[in-house]
Amino acid sequence: MNSEFERHYHALRNDFSVLELNRRGILRLTGKHVLDLLHRLSTNDVKNLAVDQWTTTILTTDKGRILDVITVLRREHHVILLCGEGRAEVVSAWLDKYIIMDDVQIENVTSKLHAYYFFGPQSFFQIKTAFSKIPDEQEILTHENSFLIRLRLFAGVGFLFFSEVPLNIPVINPLVLEMARIEDGYASAPREWNEKFNPLDAGLGPWINFTKGCYIGQEVIARLDAQNKVSRTLVQFQFDEIPLNDSKIFLEEKEVGVVTSAIQSIKTNTPIGLGYIKKDLTDALHTFRIASDGKMIEARIINLRSAE
Repeated sequence: MNSEFERHYHALRNDFSVLELNRRGILRLTGKHVLDLLHRLSTNDVKNLAVDQWTTTILTTDKGRILDVITVLRREHHVILLCGEGRAEVVSAWLDKYIIMDDVQIENVTSKLHAYYFFGPQSFFQIKTAFSKIPDEQEILTHENSFLIRLRLFAGVGFLFFSEVPLNIPVINPLVLEMARIEDGYASAPREWNEKFNPLDAGLGPWINFTKGCYIGQEVIARLDAQNKVSRTLVQFQFDEIPLNDSKIFLEEKEVGVVTSAIQSIKTNTPIGLGYIKKDLTDALHTFRIASDGKMIEARIINLRSAE
């Protein structure tokens, strides 16, 4: 790895880092039925969001699979949705499909509203210096033509910042973010959160409200939970060498899962990654084999994962 990459990595871990989320999609929703629509279509309680509050919720298909995990920010006259990487048009089309008589308008503002992650041990100091205060949990803090929220990131507590004008500051290499999230065992779209898996597979229970009533996919998810039928779980592996993403995982001769993300870690100086396996195989004593690029790679579980 080159010296610039390592410098970015150590800034993320030890100082203050900024990442531009230019691969993420941003939608602006207006109309009097926006929260009702999102409440009907996603897993969390959205309709009770007050102005300048935010939450995370999951859009699921009618089969209970993950369409996208979205951040919902309620402003005074509109609602902002931060979508997953490359998912803005998919989410927009999905919402539009269910707009019948609703007063809801959708605009893709990815090119108009710029989003950034601020993180690192010095991020609290930097934000307090710039904004004079730290936002409370679920609070949206506004400053001139920008706003931000505090949230739990894989690298610790960080901030999600939105601005109508791009920031003229250094940003880190996105691959540094990818390494850090895998090291910390944090799932993300599109690798772990996609239509192959349901939210309970991914450990996203904290973003599911089981008492809110119906939404698309609710019956499937509720049945899996009530009958304890969740068959897969997301885990963190250590590998003997880096496998390809989407490689199949075997125990003895039986296929038991799939690798979703893998990297060479600076933190552990070993190949590590994430993957889904059958829920009853999470014993750390198991040695798995990964079929990757014509060879078999050994792997061991080092952590179980869930939503942070």
